[in-house]
Amino acid sequence: MPLEERLSPSLLMDHKMNKEDKEDYSNLTYLPPPEKPREWDERFRKLIGINAATGEPWLRVVWGMDRKKFIAGVEEVWYIDPNGKYVGMPYLILEKWAPPQTYDRAEWEESRYDGTLDVLGAFPEKGVWDFLCTVRNEKMEPGGWDMAYRRAEEAVYNAEQPNARKRNIGLMIDGYKKRKEAQAEAHKEYRRQVQDELINEITKGEPNAAFNFATDRAERTYTKKNLRKKREQEEREQLADEQLPSSSFAILPHGLTIPKRDILGGH
Repeated sequence: MPLEERLSPSLLMDHKMNKEDKEDYSNLTYLPPPEKPREWDERFRKLIGINAATGEPWLRVVWGMDRKKFIAGVEEVWYIDPNGKYVGMPYLILEKWAPPQTYDRAEWEESRYDGTLDVLGAFPEKGVWDFLCTVRNEKMEPGGWDMAYRRAEEAVYNAEQPNARKRNIGLMIDGYKKRKEAQAEAHKEYRRQVQDELINEITKGEPNAAFNFATDRAERTYTKKNLRKKREQEEREQLADEQLPSSSFAILPHGLTIPKRDILGGH
């Protein structure tokens, strides 16, 4: 196959990591959690003790790819992978319970809906779970359940307590938005890395080919942006024309009309 065909945009976009819709994360990799030792839960309960409000320990360990939270109408994995490769963070994560009083119920209900979209979900009657630490070593390598237990021991030793201070719901909603932006950007960058690896694999022994393709891709991106800007400008002008009174239009031969501002060169 000629190099031009091997590097065609359609071929690259057909690659499983290069879908046009950057909001589609169905191609991210899921890894199952490490196997938990049989007696681990019992040891953990004895170490932490039981929270009278929930009947469960006030600390818990979750798998980063399974921990979900209600966000803007759907449940989504909460701990996103900063590298954009996995469904979520590939680590065990220690969380700490906080009582429901951390949020004002009236403010919660007032902020819950954006039109018909349920942004916050039901008020957390049983409290909320906050991030405490990621179970990993100094080299950023995932730690297992034994390390998770040691992290819990450290939390008990340091007398970690539930954070009961009031929280700003507006800031929480802003945090949701920034989280979505970060997720989209990380996934976009990972897709670009995969595409570059594919290009390098295809163009082995042809060093100039990858450079030429990258240049062409940059030109296509620039052209798309200009076309989008032009289309948006035309839509704005059309909307402005629709809002003009009839006296703002000049009648031309054959019954044609044109905004007077175009004749006068105004905006």
